[in-house]
Amino acid sequence: MKDFEKTLNDITTKESLFQKNFIFNKSLPKYKEIDEIIIIDGKIYAYIIDNKIKVYDCISFKEISTLELPFKPSVMEIIENDSLLIYINRQVYFYKFNLKENKLKFKFYFPDIYFFTYLYKKKQIILLMDGSPLDNSIGMAKVDLSGNILLYKSKKPKIIKKFKSPKVIERDLFMEMISYKFPTQYSYFIGFNQDKYIINVSGYSDNYYCRFGSPPMEEYTVQILNSENLDEIFREEYKRSMKYKKIGDNLFKVLNQDQNLEENENELFFYDEKENKIKIFENKIGGQYFYINDEAFAIFQYPHTIYIVDLSKNDIIKKFTLKEENSRINLKNICYYNLDKKEYVYLIMDCYNEELNGESKIIIGNIV
Repeated sequence: MKDFEKTLNDITTKESLFQKNFIFNKSLPKYKEIDEIIIIDGKIYAYIIDNKIKVYDCISFKEISTLELPFKPSVMEIIENDSLLIYINRQVYFYKFNLKENKLKFKFYFPDIYFFTYLYKKKQIILLMDGSPLDNSIGMAKVDLSGNILLYKSKKPKIIKKFKSPKVIERDLFMEMISYKFPTQYSYFIGFNQDKYIINVSGYSDNYYCRFGSPPMEEYTVQILNSENLDEIFREEYKRSMKYKKIGDNLFKVLNQDQNLEENENELFFYDEKENKIKIFENKIGGQYFYINDEAFAIFQYPHTIYIVDLSKNDIIKKFTLKEENSRINLKNICYYNLDKKEYVYLIMDCYNEELNGESKIIIGNIV
């Protein structure tokens, strides 16, 4: 087990330069266009909000394919170089795609699903069935990419192979406006440690009294499951927010409930397998964290500093400055690609200049 706290806080920093090679941008007259990017097998998949996925070559940024989505998803995840999962209205849809033909092919979907995650090492879909994650009245299952149910707990999921378009749920804007009166529920789970385990964090934050100067009421549960049999091996209750973002194979960034608070903004945690315990610690570098791969993550420190942390080397953090003149930068994602010992970094961001004209960009460059 790595001592993450010692590694991260004793690690050295190397000053590097970021050499811009290419900028891909889209005008933003009203809505953000580029939502997220992911790199698989030398191809960039750019998620576009207007129901499209654009696919480009990693180096030349030449367009390879455009995939039209059948509906606007709530969550979408490209899981392999020919497969994707779409979540909407408590349903998880599985599609295959062909980049040469620019086609999506529906295979099956699961109804009555609270949420899902994908185990990349095991190539299995983990389903959390409908219910309340706060009172344990839920079921779990794991399914392969052919739709075979490999295992389930409490509830067996339905699998439907005839396409049915999901119902559109209108957002209740009034309820959103007065949402401070109601607890904000949270439930998120993901595989880690080479998909040996699944972490499931659920709970709520009641922010009603925050407007009177009191801290929010927090009730969170951290649960660790064995991914083979979905048995629980660890559970702990917390009187604080444990919302998280995965930034390594067994390393998680705590997300503050109140983004304006500076307290504990650098908190990270990991699961100590030997002691069967969650360990929380502070990292000396604060900022916005991004997962790159199981051994590396990035930190954006406003207004223009970026760190690349490689835990496999344990001795270096690369640091460089992003210069965007006269612009406020909202960095949304960072991707990294190594080809022939050349390090390519892809920065996806929204920039707003002094005239308040918005633009979504992907900046491609090298660390030199």
